[in-house]
Amino acid sequence: MVKKETEETTKTGLTNREIWKAYPQLVELSRVKLPIRPSIGVAKIINILEKPYTIIDKKRLEILAEYAKVDPKTKEKSLTPNDAGYSGFVEKLDELLDMEWDKDIKIEKVKLPERIAGTCDACHHNMDVEFLIEAFILVPLQEKFVEVI
Repeated sequence: MVKKETEETTKTGLTNREIWKAYPQLVELSRVKLPIRPSIGVAKIINILEKPYTIIDKKRLEILAEYAKVDPKTKEKSLTPNDAGYSGFVEKLDELLDMEWDKDIKIEKVKLPERIAGTCDACHHNMDVEFLIEAFILVPLQEKFVEVI
């Protein structure tokens, strides 16, 4: 069955930056106990974005390797804002992250409930409680990946 594209399901040209910021937060959101539909929705988006995220991360590491200093003793690579190559690294990383992903990615927004099933701390009765989630998780997800219902 083919779903019609709607407000909630759209083919979207995502930038590498949007993928880069959203993927770790979706993984974090997947650790939260949610109702079945939102849980499945989060899992689907994670599966869709995993490959692009991995490719972007590989490119990021290549750029880092180009500009990082190697410690002669430990052979570890590092790059700090005070290093000469830092501005070149940031410039190339920005170029990478500002690129639009070359394939359309079909995303169905996850509908997050304002309230979820919970238990009263005092009397242990089942009841709806406010769904509390850290803002740092929602900020990169709010435009294209999730909505609160």
